[in-house]
Amino acid sequence: MADEKKREYLLKALAKHAARLSVKQTGAERFTADGFGITKFPMSLCQEHFGKGSKVEVRHANKPICKVAAASCEVLLTEFVEHFDCTGLPVDFS
Repeated sequence: MADEKKREYLLKALAKHAARLSVKQTGAERFTADGFGITKFPMSLCQEHFGKGSKVEVRHANKPICKVAAASCEVLLTEFVEHFDCTGLPVDFS
């Protein structure tokens, strides 16, 4: 088997076992989550996706999940720290 065919075969085999999640907005404050191998997941929304004190509905595995959306400094800082990449920052070694 050629290297390219081996790589293609391996990627297909890995794709069968990898968890997947796709979330789409279906309306105002309504989302649909389709996935494979996912039982629960976090969801971060922009301020435009919900009003103050509004309920957000996410339909996952044909079950509606309603949560009250609220801005949270703790969540914002946690997401920032987890996704912050410091490899491009200048470092002074003096």
